[in-house]
Amino acid sequence: MLTPPNEDTVYSIIKALGREIWSSSPTPAGLLVALSTDGTSVVAAALRSSGYTVTKVASNTVMVGGVDHLVLLEAQIAALQTERDRLMAARLETEAVR
Repeated sequence: MLTPPNEDTVYSIIKALGREIWSSSPTPAGLLVALSTDGTSVVAAALRSSGYTVTKVASNTVMVGGVDHLVLLEAQIAALQTERDRLMAARLETEAVR
């Protein structure tokens, strides 16, 4: 189940990357965002890492869909598993030295 995009959150992510928004329009498919300059790859990656679905529409335009909570949860689980593995390896290394 997707949750519609939150405009304020989308805008703050884009602005945190130092990008300016030329225009945006809510549509039935999501939030259509035109950036002031070309290049949407970094913006799309940042929005995806926040759980949003993103489709490149043009060189400076993306369609931001809803948040896929399952995908976001799976990413959080993967990050936790990686951290657990790192801690377990450190513990085993410490025990081997004793």
